[in-house]
Formats: sequence, structure tokens, C-alpha cells
Amino acid sequence: MLSNTQMPNNISLTPAEDYDAMRSAGIQTIEQLGSDQWTDYNTSDPGITILEAVAYAITDLGYRTGFDVKDLLAPEEVDDHTWDEIFYTARQILPNSPVTINDYRKVILDIEGIRNAWLHPSKEYEVPVWVNYNFYEKRDEVDCDCAEPEKVFCLGQLDLQPADETKVSQWWAQQKEKVNKLISKMNETLAALETNRTKLAQDIENEIDPVAVEHLKKSLEEIIKKIQKQRQEK
Repeated sequence: MLSNTQMPNNISLTPAEDYDAMRSAGIQTIEQLGSDQWTDYNTSDPGITILEAVAYAITDLGYRTGFDVKDLLAPEEVDDHTWDEIFYTARQILPNSPVTINDYRKVILDIEGIRNAWLHPSKEYEVPVWVNYNFYEKRDEVDCDCAEPEKVFCLGQLDLQPADETKVSQWWAQQKEKVNKLISKMNETLAALETNRTKLAQDIENEIDPVAVEHLKKSLEEIIKKIQKQRQEK
């Protein structure tokens, strides 16, 4: 036989969980501190709305923090990867950004290869910033959540010094060398794909088994798609 479950009429709440008590205490504090200017304590008043939102947020936190620590830290189901993903580092979980000079110094020291660093405020009110429009870079779209982020071209690079002709020439020489290496690598890939395509075409002509022929034709189609893709990227 099923037993009846009843909810008690008088539930004892902690101060952090008692919404009505916090709302009343907030209004009493407002009356004591600002009754000369603040006389509207109805729900329609924006200040009372803010007070109610804060009181609700506190009750929610009070309810959550009342759980056992084991319930806060561990999920209901535990697998082999639970403990690899359940805890966050301070850099991931803290919302604040560097503010003071020491904060920025610590950020710089976190960069691999930097052993020490010092920051000094500039005596100039404004620090001139130059844009080098000879610089461009192809990078992934950071705002894209898709599996394969779109490649975008970024034009311009910030610098504290104007770009002189020597730096520009060196940069273009480096870019030219990178492009030549990339083209050379693409040509090698295309040559290898063309060789494979020729070989597959010959194998199809010499093959008698229909099943093997179909398999070779599918492989040939994949090779042709790869060749087309390489030529488009080139």
C-alpha cells in the first residue's frame, strides 16, 4: 500500500533562503537611509525591483550552497573522463582581466620563453600607434562555432614604430619564400595525385572482375576530387 507524502506547513528556512525576510529588511534599510527622497516602495518602483532580484539571487545561492560538498563537486554519473573535465583552472573560471601593473606583469610572465618582465607607466598622455598595412595574415574565424572555421584575411598590424622600407622588404621576402614553399609542396602533391590517377585508370582497363572495377572507379573519383581541391587552393 502506498503511503501518503505530505509537505510540512512550517518549513524552517535559513536567513539566506528566506526571501520575504530579506525583502522586508531591505525596505526597512531604505526607509532608514533615504525616506526623505525615496517614498515609493511598491513593486512597480525600479529600485524595489532591483532589491527583489538581489533577494531572489541570494536565496538561490543559499539553496545551492546548502548541498553537501560531494553533491557540488561530483555529478550523478561518473565515467573515466569525469575527473579530467570537472575542475577548471583559475584562468578559465575567474572572469576578471588584468587591471594593475602586477597583473599585466604576471600575464607576460606566463608566456613561454619569458623569464622576467617589468612594466612602467608612460610619461606621455598618449602613446602613438602605427598600422602597417603591408602586413596581412590568413587565420581562422574566431567567432565561428562550426567544425571547420572559415579562413579570413586580416589586413594590417599594430606597432609602436612606423614601418620602414627595410622591414617591409624583409617581410615581403619572407612571405615570398613561404608562398614559394607552399606552391612547391602543392605541385608535389598534385604530381603524386596525377600519378595515382594514371595508375588507377590503367588498373581499371586491365581489371576483369566487375566488383574490383567498381572499387577502383570509386578510388579514382576520390583522387580526382582531391586534384580539383588542390588546384582550387593553389
